[in-house]
Amino acid sequence: MASQPSLSGNTAAAPAPSALSNYIQPTLNHGLRIWWAFFWRNTAISFVIASSLSAAIMFAAQMNHFPVERRLLNLGGYVIEYITAIFVMHFIVQKKFRSFRMILTPEGAGDASHVLPPTFKRTFRVWWTFMWRSVVYRIPLTLAMGVPLGVVTGAVAAISPQAGQVFAWITQVVIGGAVGLFTIYSNILDEDIADFRVSLAPRNTAVWPEEVLRVQPMGGAAGSPVS
Repeated sequence: MASQPSLSGNTAAAPAPSALSNYIQPTLNHGLRIWWAFFWRNTAISFVIASSLSAAIMFAAQMNHFPVERRLLNLGGYVIEYITAIFVMHFIVQKKFRSFRMILTPEGAGDASHVLPPTFKRTFRVWWTFMWRSVVYRIPLTLAMGVPLGVVTGAVAAISPQAGQVFAWITQVVIGGAVGLFTIYSNILDEDIADFRVSLAPRNTAVWPEEVLRVQPMGGAAGSPVS
């Protein structure tokens, strides 16, 4: 995780409400909170969409008597999960957590930097970094755990084929969750992505221009506009 410059320097004028005046050092707890907020939403939404489409396809196949390749349905489920993650990530970057929020600042910016609005283009870059790194990390982990998990899954499937399928799905969810948590904590928080940095700040930090306008009258000084 990239080291951060000191954010405790004094300035002659009062900081603008949109400035990063209180930097929060990301911890594993922050990463866990962000990962869980992203993970359960993306899993639930993509599961509902994929299940609905799968049921519709299977119904149409039975009515029109044409075969359906199960592997294509599974591949479609992954595609839906990745597409859904784009919009979930856009929501998470804007979400206010209990005591903090994610913010985007100019690359290598310090205490006087402006907080960048989390536009869809920027959050898409965050999603892309998260996705490709997760895939890179997931492949060797899946290969390393393939044999032992295959043995356990086979033993469960010998008792009940349905239970074997459920167990295999659960193991994939667990592996994906662990990789996602590691990726968010080590490759997203406090890291430069394109021309901006993903950081943490107090919950009341202004991000959108309308948020800056709401807090400026209370700050006693006019702040610089959010870039």
